[in-house]
Amino acid sequence: MVISRKRVNRKVESIAAEGQVIDLPPAWCFTIHCKYHGDIRFDFEPLRQNGRDNLAMHARNAVWSLRHEMVGVTLLGILQQLTTYFWPFLDEQEHHGECLTRLDQIDTTILRGFLAWLERQIAGVGPRKGQPLSLSAKKNAYSVLKAVLVNRIKQVPDCVSPALKFPKSPFPKINHLVPKREPYSKNEQDCIVAACNRDLRLIHEHGGEVLPAAQVLVLHLIVLAMATGRNFQGLLELQRTSLKPHPLDDREILVTEKRRCGFPQIASYRINAPERLANQEQVLTIPTTVGEHFRWLAEYTRPLTADAGKADQDCIFLWRVPYTGRHPRSTRQGKVNRLSQVDARNAIDDFITRHGLVDDHGERLQLNISRCRPTFGSNLYARTRDIRKVQRALGHASAETTARHYVSLPADAERDHIFVGQAMVGWVTNTQESQAQVICSPQLLPIKSREKSVT
Repeated sequence: MVISRKRVNRKVESIAAEGQVIDLPPAWCFTIHCKYHGDIRFDFEPLRQNGRDNLAMHARNAVWSLRHEMVGVTLLGILQQLTTYFWPFLDEQEHHGECLTRLDQIDTTILRGFLAWLERQIAGVGPRKGQPLSLSAKKNAYSVLKAVLVNRIKQVPDCVSPALKFPKSPFPKINHLVPKREPYSKNEQDCIVAACNRDLRLIHEHGGEVLPAAQVLVLHLIVLAMATGRNFQGLLELQRTSLKPHPLDDREILVTEKRRCGFPQIASYRINAPERLANQEQVLTIPTTVGEHFRWLAEYTRPLTADAGKADQDCIFLWRVPYTGRHPRSTRQGKVNRLSQVDARNAIDDFITRHGLVDDHGERLQLNISRCRPTFGSNLYARTRDIRKVQRALGHASAETTARHYVSLPADAERDHIFVGQAMVGWVTNTQESQAQVICSPQLLPIKSREKSVT
């Protein structure tokens, strides 16, 4: 069995009309098809208000051109970011007497004004509601605008202002300044695992129909995320062939894709759970049950494969979108689709509500699949104290990335580190020959030389 790097294809399909490929945006509103996210509709009509047809046209053309480089959700994020940040900035500039309606009006001064405007903005939604925008939010808003402008420079340089120069490193050392995702505490992990166990017991005693399909899927998504530490999207894109045999009879291999780099992430797990010791605490990452959860979910969604699209038939996270009546014009209702990130987040919110999960502060628990990854890394490091093992388990190219963003030292490790450090300072700086003889025992370092080096 050979598992090689997968060639990443981020191109979005073009629209064909009578055998000819259309490479220009068909209208202000259009739909593109993404192999990962299906059909996504774009509406640039609201951007044309206040005489900004020229800017709206270039934003639309940039998104259409970038479909060869980015996936559908990323393209939709560009439109949303422009609508949320840059266009309100233009409204404020117009209120102060500066009317910006054309692409060639955007220069370095405007970019610096936009960066200054972002510093004054207050978050209207999310956990930072009522607080200044986070550093990552400001960076994303600027990066989206820069991506559009860079595309215009490449595609239509004559339409861009010659005075447009991008500020050098407007967010220096952002990787060090942006706080990393904190792992869940021991108490929070216990609450999540207990809620999963309750649902699993209910399903296996009364059948998968006892819970809505979305709840069954998201339950296994949480279990697999806690047990494997895989990426959110990588789990949602698990195929029926992702679980493979291992050369050893008592193990099996789970292969996930990390779309950004194209490298497969490979991890082996035991087929049968080992006997637990009487005094052993409950292990929150359960690699020995990964294969069983995978096979059960694959069998649960197998009847839906016949009605799924060709690109989704091999996925295990399939569900039939229910008729809710909230969006009567939705074309998804009643169809079999792959569970999207938006669907999963909505189902996780229902999961939290059903079980009444709260965090260590007594507030509603924010259960994010992305936080399960550093939780897995911190748990594994607490058990092994080996950052290299955690690096390999998470599939990182650098141990520095693992240590900086995905591992939090437990309190006892920090306490032990301080204790050992203080003890070594007292030991190395001791001037008594009888106690200093320890480091001179091989007689490789004379005591006189040691005393000089210490002083």
